Amino acid sequence: MTPAVRFGLDELFFLALRKEQEAETFYERLSERISDRELRRLLKLMAKQEKAHSLRLLRLYGSFNRRYDELPENLVRKAPELADTARRYLGRRSASEFTRRRLSESECLDLACEAEDRAVEFYGRLALLFNPKYASVFRLLARDERMHKRRLERWKRRLSG
Repeated sequence: MTPAVRFGLDELFFLALRKEQEAETFYERLSERISDRELRRLLKLMAKQEKAHSLRLLRLYGSFNRRYDELPENLVRKAPELADTARRYLGRRSASEFTRRRLSESECLDLACEAEDRAVEFYGRLALLFNPKYASVFRLLARDERMHKRRLERWKRRLSG
């Protein structure tokens, strides 16, 4: 029998925090490269929203009883599933790929859409595993990421026009 993978609160929240900070940086840098004023404004707004997500995660993290290192028992039972979701959330491609090579606006939007999909899945899974008090935060984050993806897809259609 394979031993259960256990996630501590620190690992879980710092993973999410890192990805939110990467998204904030990505949208800020992408906005600097975009010539369309309206799209640039949207990307700057999305960067601010990703920063707000980071702050929301930090507040939630701080609200947990720090005497307990491990996630609630229902999460421990679901940990192998969560581990797969976390690996997908980290993804093979990240927003940092944007800085390593020159991507077209369309490729950048594709990359952003992929990252938003992974975030929706990750937060959606967490919302199912936490109690309602904490799940609402993850549902809100998943909803915001879905909204980001829809906006990005609309812009991609406009660019391919």
